[in-house]
Order: sequence, then structure tokens, then C-alpha cells
Amino acid sequence: MKHYSAFFQPDQPANERPSVLRLRSRLNRIFQLDAEDIYYIRADRLNCYIVCENKILYVRHPMIQLQELVPKHFTRFHRSIILNPHHVLSIHEDCIEFEDHTKLILTMSKCRWLEAYMEEMQKRRIAFDTEPDESACREE
Repeated sequence: MKHYSAFFQPDQPANERPSVLRLRSRLNRIFQLDAEDIYYIRADRLNCYIVCENKILYVRHPMIQLQELVPKHFTRFHRSIILNPHHVLSIHEDCIEFEDHTKLILTMSKCRWLEAYMEEMQKRRIAFDTEPDESACREE
């Protein structure tokens, strides 16, 4: 199994973060990983595992650097986990199930918190999508 080190770009504001992460292997080969392919990132001391649908990458950078690099919708709900909520299929009492039916085991309290958080995000998205169009409200 190959181990990879992340190659970070200069700090960018959250709304300008790229959706493609550039990673550098130990052999100094640079490759790209689409941020939307990431299911979650799990910290392992000063290093992290990036878990995608078909691969797990070992990255030699702390969680705080990855948190600054991933898109804004990624959620850090534990000190050792950053989650991409777009890939969550279901939330059970003690685990999260992803689209490919892999599971991430968590405590019941973290699962409850994540479920409430995702419900709140869904309500906000629905409220945002149903706001009236200002152009339709203009009087002529």
C-alpha cells in the first residue's frame, strides 16, 4: 500500500477553496483527488486517513490543515473526524452508513448530534430553495 503526503496550496478563503485537492506521494509524484469523492477524514495522531469510495489514503498532515483545505460543507463534528455529509446514506444508533454501504462506527451521542445537524441543514436548504424570487415580486 502506498502512503501519500498532501501538497497544500496557499491559504484560501473558505468560499474560494478548490474542489480538487493536490496530493504528493513520498516519491514526489503529484496527483489530484476530487474533494467530493471523500467520505470522511479520520485523524491518527499527527497524520490522517482520507477515506474515499474505492481507496484509503494516508496523509502526513494534521487535521487542522485538511480542515482548511476541504470545501465548506464538510463537517468536523469530532476532534478526529471530518465528514462529507453528501455521501451519508443513513444514520443509525451507533454508526453512519455511506452510499457504498460501508459504515463508520461512532458513539450514540455523536450519531444523535449528527442526525440533528443534518436535519437542520436540510431545513435550511429547503427554506433557501423556497424563498420567493425577487424579480417575480416587482410591480410594473
